[in-house]
Amino acid sequence: MFEEQDIKELIRALRDCGGYDFSNYSLKSFMRRVEKVLYDYKMDIYALTNAI
Repeated sequence: MFEEQDIKELIRALRDCGGYDFSNYSLKSFMRRVEKVLYDYKMDIYALTNAI
């Protein structure tokens, strides 16, 4: 699993590198979406963050 800090780092990476700002999204809702992506692509949070 991952920590809240990992999600915040992912949100920061998406904003800085991709121009997408998810900072106003509900953290719990965003975490559920990230969990789904990680499951579907068989990745961990660190691989996803590094892929951005």
